Amino acid sequence: MVLKKDYPILSKAKIRHINVIDSSILISTYGFGTFLISNQDTLQFSKNDGLLSDFCEVSYRYKNNLYIGTNKGLNIINLPFISGDKIISSQVGRGVENNNIKDIIFFNDSIYLATFGGVFVFSPNALLSQKINPLFIVEQLSVNNKAVDFNEEHNFSYSQNRFSFKITPITYQFKDRLKIQYSLSTSSESKWVNTKSRFLEFNALSPGNYTFKVRTLIDNYKAEAFSYDFTIAQPFWKQWWFISIIIISIALLIYSFFKIRVLTYNKDVVRELIKLFIEKLKKEDYIIIKNVQDGSHTKIALSQILYLNSSGNYVEIVQVNQNKTLVRTTLKDLHRKLVEYKKHKFVRCHKSYVINANKVSAVHSNFLKVQNKKVPVGKWYLKNISSIKELL
Repeated sequence: MVLKKDYPILSKAKIRHINVIDSSILISTYGFGTFLISNQDTLQFSKNDGLLSDFCEVSYRYKNNLYIGTNKGLNIINLPFISGDKIISSQVGRGVENNNIKDIIFFNDSIYLATFGGVFVFSPNALLSQKINPLFIVEQLSVNNKAVDFNEEHNFSYSQNRFSFKITPITYQFKDRLKIQYSLSTSSESKWVNTKSRFLEFNALSPGNYTFKVRTLIDNYKAEAFSYDFTIAQPFWKQWWFISIIIISIALLIYSFFKIRVLTYNKDVVRELIKLFIEKLKKEDYIIIKNVQDGSHTKIALSQILYLNSSGNYVEIVQVNQNKTLVRTTLKDLHRKLVEYKKHKFVRCHKSYVINANKVSAVHSNFLKVQNKKVPVGKWYLKNISSIKELL
């Protein structure tokens, strides 16, 4: 068998023991540990991997375990082995009175250790308590094509939703029987998926809490799973703080709208009340006219007059309460008499009409509206309309 070039030290190492089992060669050396050579791989087990010593006297493979006797005690390795795995060791205090192991023999499911202190017999099962680690390593995690440290980073934004894991199986002599399974879930239950890919990619993941797991299988044996938990945050428009801002903003808009409406309404009400109060404080002005209908002299409050309507030498005075008083006079003379009262504003808008400007509710180029009455506007009196608009 040709040794791999990665291990030239075997050509100059001090060999203590060679053993051939199941098409594999076990070579124990002094100073370089033990080598396991198969058709697929050459493995070196040394103190860096957990051996008690690099000075190995004897090595045996029994069932699926490798037994290495050193000058400091017995080491038991469960195969397949990954660098960094725990190696079971037996020293003084665990039933062996001398740590210098010279030979190992298996007989009737028992292990016989030959030491400088005698021969000691053990049950192999009594020495085995090791838990096998995964037969792979997760070399790299990329998020949106950028490498991240999965030992430190677990929280990602809404836009960081493309994940890829690079997996490198450690095959050794089991590469033909090695299978890979993975799961990605948002719950405690894992649905395992078989894969042959060494790159596991997940695109456009939705926000949520995820658990990624990967494990290897050799025949019916399931290795310990690698697990990685991470969270993808909700988009900002679904975050509680953004929703709170929107709700508060809408509430403020509604509040402002109603506040403006109420203030505007209250302002109008207050203005009307003040106007009414001032009018009440004013000394009422009256005119005395002779009613041609019954010949009586009638007292009419100027504030109650809506408009005057003339017809020839007669003028009809229409009041707020719709009372009408007919006077024998000209519209010009009666208007001249009314304008003497400066507190009131009587405006002529037509050859036949004079209106109380304080009673006008609407202005049009062709008419004025006094209560429900449309009073016409003559073209020669349009200039008087602007003063009425100012009152409105």
